[in-house]
Amino acid sequence: MPTAAPPTGSNCVLESSRDPLEYTQKFSSQSVQLFDIPTTAPSIKSICESKPFPNPFEHTQKKSFKLVQQLRRSSLSTHGTAMFARVTFYPTLLYNVLMEKVTTRRWYDRIDETVILGALPFQNMTRQLIENENLKGVVSMNETYELKVFSNDADKWREHGVEFLQLATTDIFEAPDQDKLYEGVRFINKFLPSNAKLAKFRGNSDSDVNSGTVYVHCKAGRTRSATLVGCYLMMKNGWSPEEAVNYMRSRRPHILLHTKQWEALNLFHKNHVQS
Repeated sequence: MPTAAPPTGSNCVLESSRDPLEYTQKFSSQSVQLFDIPTTAPSIKSICESKPFPNPFEHTQKKSFKLVQQLRRSSLSTHGTAMFARVTFYPTLLYNVLMEKVTTRRWYDRIDETVILGALPFQNMTRQLIENENLKGVVSMNETYELKVFSNDADKWREHGVEFLQLATTDIFEAPDQDKLYEGVRFINKFLPSNAKLAKFRGNSDSDVNSGTVYVHCKAGRTRSATLVGCYLMMKNGWSPEEAVNYMRSRRPHILLHTKQWEALNLFHKNHVQS
């Protein structure tokens, strides 16, 4: 991977002066201690005892998806699903880093003149995003624990003059709720050029900010954040969910939406595009 700063736009790749693989490997083994996860979690414990815990490097995407379906059918509690997402965070983050290095996947992709859809922005990417991409705002769909080690929190982004909005959503099993999706689209609208503001938000006082780029992310930039960007595209262009997803796939082919994300897109379309 080239060490020079990558070009802007759809050819953007992860620039690393400190290899995130090193840190991901270090913290993978400590995830339970880092998150102060309770030791009592019968639902997860029973699953782990009944079959080997999945290794993201040995399972194909098809097998991983099958595991998700099995976990959904097992009626895990909210606590159990959130805990599973926490335990798998570092191994799957490492998987994303490796996939970016050995495949054609990019860490982030420009969707249009305002929005970038991407994976977790590492702290050492901050200058690159501000200088190369005119970064003005960040929307994170991550839970707080996902931002602790590698990424900037709200205060750190503001130190760089970047506005930050966190719309915390549990990974793997959940889609952002409708209130979060609406709030996310309204935030993105603030950074659109004055002559391109979304009709639904025109006249809002928070629309008077300098235009620039908004980086929308989750852990991998495939599911949670893609759901929000899909809602933005539908409201901006009057598209159907299928049109929005097809367009995103043309810019970022590895986005991955499951039933809950499609349901969220369809409901948002009904409430804010059709109405």
